[in-house]
Parts: sequence; structure tokens; C-alpha cells
Amino acid sequence: MSEFFYVTQDKDVVIDDSVTSRNSTWSSEQIFEEIINHIQGNSGGTNLKYREINDTINLKAGEEITKDYDLGDNTMILTTLYLDIPDGSTFRFRVFDKVKNGFLLYDSGKVMHYTDSVFIPYQDKDKDTNLLHTVITNYNPNNSETLNVKLLGLEVQKI
Repeated sequence: MSEFFYVTQDKDVVIDDSVTSRNSTWSSEQIFEEIINHIQGNSGGTNLKYREINDTINLKAGEEITKDYDLGDNTMILTTLYLDIPDGSTFRFRVFDKVKNGFLLYDSGKVMHYTDSVFIPYQDKDKDTNLLHTVITNYNPNNSETLNVKLLGLEVQKI
């Protein structure tokens, strides 16, 4: 569940603007405003569609892997990152705009349990691909671990 949004049976959906993300310091209203401004700033016209990427990743003790996710023909605005991490495990999750020598767009740091609300307009800077480039590190020196990753966002489709 998002740290900003909640739903009850007898009330409307509420954006709780009194809370900001621990890491990005963005409030839900700031994220919403940035999305609206991003859409309005694209003169060619765009359409937003909900996008969810789910993955299960097995990592050996101390292993770091690069994992790419195909975005098809569209770009994406990442809005929520959720890592389901086994108790006592420590991981790091990063997003880059290129496979090699890419610019670091997001870094979770070393984390144990993790959910973050973010605003990351993402576009692959590699010439021949349209992938979301991530690097995941298992900081557990003695144990292999399974990490469940959920990336939520808005797919930006050109009209």
C-alpha cells in the first residue's frame, strides 16, 4: 500500500498531503502536480496508462546483477517502488538510464524493508533498446535470497 493513498468503504480516495516520502521528500500532491505538468508540457500529445512490472529475482550471497525490463515503444514515469525482502536481508536497488556508464536516476541505498513513492520520468538513453535498466545487490554475505520487485508507474504513450 502506498504511504500516501488509502481507501475506505464509506469515504472517497484521499491524498494525504501531510506525509512525505522518507527518501525523496516528495508529497503525493507534488507527485501529482509533476505528472500533470509533464503531460501538459508535451506538445505532441500523450496518453497515460497504468503500468505494473512484477519480478522475482534470485540472488546468490553477495551477488550484484543487472536486470532490464522491456518498455515496448513507450516511456514510463515511475511512481512507486516496492521491494519484498526476506526478514534479516539487506538489498540495494538502483535505476540507470543506460546499460554502460549510465546516469544514476534512483538509489534505494542499503535497505531491509522498502516502499518508496517517487517521480522518475524514465527514458532509455541507449540507441537500440527501450529498457528500464536496474542493478540489484544482495548484501547478505552468507545467504542466497529471493527478492520480489514491484514497480508501479504510468506508461506514456504518444498519441
